[in-house]
Amino acid sequence: TAFGGNGGAPDESAGIIPRAVQELFERRAAMKRRVDVRVSFLEIHHEEIHDLLAAPGSGGSTASLAVRESAEGGLVVAGLSEHTVENAQEVAMLLERGTLCRATAATNMNAQSSRSHAICTLSLEIGFEPGGEGGDADGEEGDGEEEDAGAVEHVGKLTLVDLAGSERAKRTGASGATLKEGISINKGLLALGNVISVLADSAAQQAQGGGGEVHVPYRDSKLTRILQDSLGGSSHTL
Repeated sequence: TAFGGNGGAPDESAGIIPRAVQELFERRAAMKRRVDVRVSFLEIHHEEIHDLLAAPGSGGSTASLAVRESAEGGLVVAGLSEHTVENAQEVAMLLERGTLCRATAATNMNAQSSRSHAICTLSLEIGFEPGGEGGDADGEEGDGEEEDAGAVEHVGKLTLVDLAGSERAKRTGASGATLKEGISINKGLLALGNVISVLADSAAQQAQGGGGEVHVPYRDSKLTRILQDSLGGSSHTL
């Protein structure tokens, strides 16, 4: 599974997320510059966004959050908490805590079926190399030392998604609220498939020297809306 693992170094049973997180921090350790990492973890349940890492007792895990455009033109989930982490073990602990808050239910196909799509985002801020444009080559103290220490050369994010599986009501035996959850899950998966299809067709047309602007239906679901920055533009999708 995507969240498989024991919180330490990934073993053969580890999923994609713990493996990716471990490699990220290994690369961070090899860099000769400051790299700040923050993690957020949310679920999309019934087309509502919930913070899986909200402080206990705050009501944040049950509050529905909204997707908004930032001043820089990107997308943010308003009110979503971010947590600074220093190693893969701290990320694993947060994911384990958040997973316990995720919506699940029993069906004929799975005794503990995920009823939501989950998105873990690791946001990175990378400082300048020592002696670079934002640093002090001589390492001497100066009036701008504190500002230079926090100067950022690059920002980026790694978005890791655990999708709930598509469902057929006849096989799962779902009814009532569980049936509605299945419909919502399938809606998000369909919207994601449509977005990827449009992006793939557009890229193929551009590679052949044709094609103009196309409408990508990011707004058809909360899942595709949140993933808009991770699917289009200069992002890389695996």
